Amino acid sequence: GSLREPMAKTGLAELYVEGLREGGCADFTGAELNAWLDAHAVRLGIEMTQAHLRVNFSCLSEDLEETLTRVGQLLLAPAFEERAVEVGRMQLLTGIARANDDAGELATNAINRLLFGGKSRFGRTATAASISSLTIPDLAAFHAEHIGIDRMTVGLSGDINTENVALMASKSLGGLGQVGTASALPEPV
Repeated sequence: GSLREPMAKTGLAELYVEGLREGGCADFTGAELNAWLDAHAVRLGIEMTQAHLRVNFSCLSEDLEETLTRVGQLLLAPAFEERAVEVGRMQLLTGIARANDDAGELATNAINRLLFGGKSRFGRTATAASISSLTIPDLAAFHAEHIGIDRMTVGLSGDINTENVALMASKSLGGLGQVGTASALPEPV
């Protein structure tokens, strides 16, 4: 989750999500992935909370194996295409610029800074400078450090055969390496 971003790289988790979802992988570009998803009416979402990365999708049962394969490929070897990362960066910078127009967001950020301090993982917010300083190698390093089969929980539901789905998931995601147990984060003060 975003609490795992290095203190000097605030906003990394948000940009990582954009680069992962739109940046393609070694086997297909982001545009090719989106075309396939559209052609098969598959919804794919990737979001980062403070605690974890969540990848969710919805597809027809006949597209499950191929969808799992594509999700697995994204997680195994994300490309973080420069164009996709730059589009994500511009979206985040626009969001930062517009934050001053949102009283609720201003209040939330101010309360977190007051409660936890601006240097705490719980009180910091991304700035234009922090987002602008992030690089594709930063995204790749974050991925390599935190995305592994040993930190993954997979849940599937719907019109599925449990045994077949377990084999599909293992085949699609089993190539992910292990990254080890995450270090403990300091408790908020």
